[in-house]
Amino acid sequence: MKKIIISLLLCSIFQLGYAQKKELKTIDKQIKAGDYENALITLESISDLIETTDYKTKAKYYYLKGLANYQNGTGSLENKLLSITDFNKVKEIETIETKTRHDVIAFLTNVAKYVGPESRFIHKGLTSSDILDTSFSIQLHQSSLIIKKK
Repeated sequence: MKKIIISLLLCSIFQLGYAQKKELKTIDKQIKAGDYENALITLESISDLIETTDYKTKAKYYYLKGLANYQNGTGSLENKLLSITDFNKVKEIETIETKTRHDVIAFLTNVAKYVGPESRFIHKGLTSSDILDTSFSIQLHQSSLIIKKK
């Protein structure tokens, strides 16, 4: 029984990752069609899931969010400012990933921006398995909540 439940949870996690990429393709199509309102709604619906994805997917998410907010130059000043923030997030994510070539070091670099000099103590005793196992358990939990809703 445990094997079946674990298998279902693993399948749902892979489905969740696939669904995020599928949603991003849908958002891209909406933006190309000029349907910025629905693109922003769809972006908002997956915003909670994006934080647990890889850097490439996060960068794509913020890029599309920036395009949707900019609205091909017809958006409000507030939306244009939001798009600048989103584009800066894309640049930040890609810079960290390019420099480190390691997802955990990129994570720690990002944490250091918010924690400050004391962040140097976070890595002591922290392995990549700690971060990856914890994030995997969070993904399992989120997946199980999605399955329960259905």
